[in-house]
Amino acid sequence: MFLVLIVAKSLARLLSAMLIMFILLCTGQFKVYSQPSWIPNESSIVSGDIRFKFKDTHPEYLIENIKAEDIYYIIRFSRIVEFIDKNDNNVYDSSDIITAIGVLCEKVVWDITYDERRIDDVTELMVNLSARIRVIKIGMQGYPISYARVTLVHRIFDRDIMINAYEIKGQYELKIDIIIEDWPWHKKQSKIALLISIEGYKQIEKGRYKKHKPKMHFSKEEIRHNVINKIYIISPDAKYGVEFRIANKVRIDGNESIIHGVKELRNESIEEQFAITYPRFDRILYHDPSIRIFFEEEEKIGVYGITAGIVISIMMIALAAVTILKIRRLMRKM
Repeated sequence: MFLVLIVAKSLARLLSAMLIMFILLCTGQFKVYSQPSWIPNESSIVSGDIRFKFKDTHPEYLIENIKAEDIYYIIRFSRIVEFIDKNDNNVYDSSDIITAIGVLCEKVVWDITYDERRIDDVTELMVNLSARIRVIKIGMQGYPISYARVTLVHRIFDRDIMINAYEIKGQYELKIDIIIEDWPWHKKQSKIALLISIEGYKQIEKGRYKKHKPKMHFSKEEIRHNVINKIYIISPDAKYGVEFRIANKVRIDGNESIIHGVKELRNESIEEQFAITYPRFDRILYHDPSIRIFFEEEEKIGVYGITAGIVISIMMIALAAVTILKIRRLMRKM
């Protein structure tokens, strides 16, 4: 009888431990955290299986899943345009008149610094890019070139964290603070937009990649009274993609404002493009979008895993109850 009692208690503990572990795994509460690292000689952030490489230390990012070497993406902050909104739709598009261009990915020296800090139990890696960029006026040869200061603060965390309107996904999301200062305006009625391009590359044989146009899908979501524009980018047959998240809120000269909009730019080239149009400012503009990696199969497994976890958990509870009842009956007979 004493032996049966010991077996019963051991079985109950084992089933309880298995149940708790199974629920944690299925609901994603049990995670192994990987600390993001800056690799100076590669100009790369490595976080888990993801690498964000700064190409030529410019705001041009090669994004890849280290375990999936057949696909990678390039996101390029290509230029800032000052424009006249010819069709009065409040966003930049191909019908508008460009008055000046600030080129971001040219042979300009970008200062790069990085820092790591730990607050409570969260580790943050911060990489800063800063440059005095050329602003070239369009339509007037020989006009002196002006300059503006652009800073991009890249932040990545080792675990999930809430910042402003964003639920930042630890290890897989790069938050970018965009700061534009002292823009030399050329027209009183002009607006400004940041142009971003996306390319996909697929391996055709070992060491050789072919450029292709990824799929791009736009959506919106309201989080804590703030509208988030979401742009999903994924290559055909890829198991992972990139989600560009853009909050509507922006700070203009220290005051909160709203961006004018996000618009896809139609083109015939093998890349996708979109523009974020901002309100006019005098001294400084501050905006904080983010780039998140998503995995198609993980999302499916997550949904099915939770459902399966609940069903199996119920079955395990039932099994434990039946086992305990049988042991009690056996003890009574003894």
